Amino acid sequence: MTMDGVFQNCMRQVRRQVMPVMWFSLAVNLLMLISSIYMMQVFDRVLASGSLHTLLWLTIAALLGIAAYAVIEQARRRVLARTGLWVEQRLSQPVIRRGVDARLAGVRSEASASDVGDLKTFISGEALLAFLDAPWMPIFIVVIWLMHPALGAVAVAGAVILFGLAVLNDVLTRSASARSAGDARQLQFSAQQMVEHGETLKPLGMVDPMLRRWRDRQGAVHAGAQGTQDVTETISNLTRALRLGLQIVILGVGALLVLRGQLTSGGMIGASIILGRALSPVERALTAWRSWVSARAAHMNLRALFDALPDHAGPMDLPAPVGRLDMEAVRYAPPRRGGAGAARHRCPH
Repeated sequence: MTMDGVFQNCMRQVRRQVMPVMWFSLAVNLLMLISSIYMMQVFDRVLASGSLHTLLWLTIAALLGIAAYAVIEQARRRVLARTGLWVEQRLSQPVIRRGVDARLAGVRSEASASDVGDLKTFISGEALLAFLDAPWMPIFIVVIWLMHPALGAVAVAGAVILFGLAVLNDVLTRSASARSAGDARQLQFSAQQMVEHGETLKPLGMVDPMLRRWRDRQGAVHAGAQGTQDVTETISNLTRALRLGLQIVILGVGALLVLRGQLTSGGMIGASIILGRALSPVERALTAWRSWVSARAAHMNLRALFDALPDHAGPMDLPAPVGRLDMEAVRYAPPRRGGAGAARHRCPH
């Protein structure tokens, strides 16, 4: 299989592994409704009827659902963790080999084994889980809408605002994040080069000047990265505050509906909890945005590395070795003779 085939096949296998995890995420998100449903039933049925039998069976059913949630959540995390390890094992050696080929061919490449680590971290970490949970956010909004259209309108408005903030964060930080990631990689490469050529730099007295120049570059890189991080943190904090504010708003709207007899107290509290669940993936995605940016840059670097050179031809086939021993100007003395002569002899194998 060619080197490009290895990369494409690896990404294809990752997509195949992620697809079942999407259905696991659907089950997880549905099971996350259990606590809200349980609370609604306790407020609306158990407290109103005083039935211990109903409370017992509701509690048992809820605990069984939570147990199923734990099993499925563990399964999807394990699948992603093992997929990340598989990607690292599958790509590390081909990336290093292709990097050697690129260096020998004089092709400039920013890809390295650390890019494989960035992909592995994204796949096996919280970032991918947040993005897998986000598509199921409409399920929670539909549930809230079924409770009452007014509550659904609040949920839809909140989801639209949070989605807009996520898009704004991407627009403001995409190019800067990619540039900062490339500069940080170049900075690390420069440090490695200084260490590798230390035996040359030290006698020439160039270590201190090189370090000063490297520190200046480090300061510029950190300044750019800090600006990008400040934007992401600002939007993330705004998202968190907005989510909490929306939960208060939906509680207020729910209380108004309860006073008008259009909603139960359990529905009011349940809607607030479900809204928090619905908006949580967006907040988590913003928190994991740096991992997503690093993984995206790593994928682009690896793609460029594998596309930069022709396919790896593999080892060259050599003919079977033939043994032969050549001797020239060898001095020897025959037995019982004092003379010595030069010999030139070829011993076939």
